[in-house]
Amino acid sequence: MHCTWMCSSLILFTLTILIIMPDTYAQMSELHSSTISVTLNDADTYSTHNMVVSCSDSVLVYGINLIIQHNDAADRYAIHENTIRLGAHTLQHTSYISNNHNTDVLLFGEVITDLRYPLLIPKYTSLIIPVQVHDNTPGKPAKAVLDITYVSDPEAQCTQVGLYGPQRIGFLDNVNPNSVHIDRQRLEAINLSVDDYNEYLKDLGEEWWIDVVIKDNNSDTEVSLIKTREFHDEGIDIIIGPSASSSVAAVYDYTKRNDMLLISCCSTAPSLAIPDHIFRMAPDDTNQAQALAAVMTDDGIDTVVTIYRDDTYGQGLSDELVNAMEQRGGIVASTIHFSPNVEDLDATSLVARLASVVQDLSEVNGSDRVAVVAISFTEITDIVEAALDYPVLSQVRWYGSESVVNLRDMTEGELGVFSNTVNLSGVIQHVSPNPLNTQIESKIRMQLDLLEDESVNIFAYTAYDAILVLGNAMLTTQSSQTDSLIDALPHVSMKTFGASNSVQFNENGDLAAVDYGIWRVMDEHWSLVGIYTQSSDTITGLP
Repeated sequence: MHCTWMCSSLILFTLTILIIMPDTYAQMSELHSSTISVTLNDADTYSTHNMVVSCSDSVLVYGINLIIQHNDAADRYAIHENTIRLGAHTLQHTSYISNNHNTDVLLFGEVITDLRYPLLIPKYTSLIIPVQVHDNTPGKPAKAVLDITYVSDPEAQCTQVGLYGPQRIGFLDNVNPNSVHIDRQRLEAINLSVDDYNEYLKDLGEEWWIDVVIKDNNSDTEVSLIKTREFHDEGIDIIIGPSASSSVAAVYDYTKRNDMLLISCCSTAPSLAIPDHIFRMAPDDTNQAQALAAVMTDDGIDTVVTIYRDDTYGQGLSDELVNAMEQRGGIVASTIHFSPNVEDLDATSLVARLASVVQDLSEVNGSDRVAVVAISFTEITDIVEAALDYPVLSQVRWYGSESVVNLRDMTEGELGVFSNTVNLSGVIQHVSPNPLNTQIESKIRMQLDLLEDESVNIFAYTAYDAILVLGNAMLTTQSSQTDSLIDALPHVSMKTFGASNSVQFNENGDLAAVDYGIWRVMDEHWSLVGIYTQSSDTITGLP
């Protein structure tokens, strides 16, 4: 390039589309236009620049003029076939490349061959026009001007947006290398998802990528708040995590006050089921309680004792289970809580009390109608070790919350024998196999050296999908602003299908109602034995 764009010839792209609108829409709308200017940097050979338009509300576009004023006859500008996008949706069109004459005029409607009506740019969605620069001559940048004419409500505005370079997001979870396999599976899934999504962005020709910053909260609420503050101080206001509801509750006020966005793979506490800045890749525990109550009732259980973590998660699920059992004619006869701090857990005293309660209930109702429900994390291992000293506790059924399901320790040694004896069972949201989660499972198995009969936990898939739905929201809006992403995520989730299948949020930003898999320890490993279908409140056994 040898002179400034002021002395250049012009390349003109125009879009002219017939508008067909209902009269009511036309009466409510106004005609607007916006002009966006972009500098196309000089290229050694080839480079691609995205011209990105986003509107504050849905608009009907009927005119787009793209004018590129270049510097010499050697310059070429191309729009390659099927590269123009609405968010992640590719528009079908032929390619165009400029020539070296001064009469480079092209009807844009001849390029985008499938547009017969006004082009609708929905709210939360960006129009992305990738322009490739071909230039073998060093020189100065060129200038591109995009004129867009559209019909919309009076307040709507269309502006230039775009993401470039690394987009830093946080991952906050228990990532200690000595943590249990389920925790390590989530971290591995996050890394896989970031790699996969960045490759997807590269294939699209995007000029940005996800850069994940990992912090360990050691499953501690106070540490979670400290690390969240660190993220904010470092300019990172988008966090995947924390996984535990108690940690989400601990950072709630701080993240809300500082306009942060959280996407938790695993939090399920009903108390957090409110429309806010937190999105959860799992349904809240009113759903798990119904599933668990249905399974226990089907097993002939009508009298339950819960032993639960005294935190947001344990309290919430225990309370919901009381309601769910009452609805089915059963009862939660006793609730016993324990400190979520491992160093404060006195399993011996706790289990002695549990054994006394179970003994009394078994004498009145019969041991075949009594069950223990353990709502815990890895503390279940300490609880069961103490329970080995009380024969009465091996004479009733045991159930665990979803955080117990697929714990390897519960299938090994004396714990495995106990689990087999009491038919240790639990429910967790069910994921049907699909090509994506099959591939993820294979990679996680290989990376973490899982046992042949050990399943990849569902929360590895929801962690993977947390990156997927966030990436799609950033791609669609071409923004990393948390307010834009919070507005867009419910809409983007409706069109996202990931490792955990449908990733659709409800009105509270939680995963919409799902079916639950029923898991049981059999022959010293966890087996999927049935499916609870919420919509019909039925249980289907597996052969």
